[in-house]
Amino acid sequence: MSTESAIPEHIFISYSRLDREFCNRLIADLQGAGINVWVDRYGLKPGTPSWNKAIRDAISRSFAILLLASPHSEQSDVVQGELSLARSYGCPIYPLWIGGKWEESVPLNMI
Repeated sequence: MSTESAIPEHIFISYSRLDREFCNRLIADLQGAGINVWVDRYGLKPGTPSWNKAIRDAISRSFAILLLASPHSEQSDVVQGELSLARSYGCPIYPLWIGGKWEESVPLNMI
C-alpha cells in the first residue's frame, strides 16, 4: 500500500463500463450494508485535474480491490492497469465473477 495514507478507506471497484448495470446494483448493496466504496463515476468529479492521479490515489487508499470479472473487464486496458497498480501496492484483489466463462473473465494469474 502507499504510504500516503495510513488507514485504508474503501473498497475500490474495478469494472468495465459495459458491466455498469451490475456495478450499480452492487454499489447500492454495498453502501446499504455500510461499506464505503470508490468507483470512478462517483469518485472522479468534474474538473478533476488528473483522472489518472485520482484513480491511483483511490487505489492506494483502498483496503481491497473488487474486480467485477467478466469478458468485458478482461478486455479492458484500464481494468488491467488498475489491477497491476493494486498488485504493486500489495492491495488484495477479490474477483467477483459476473458473467462469461471464468477463464475468459479474469487475468491468467487468477485462473
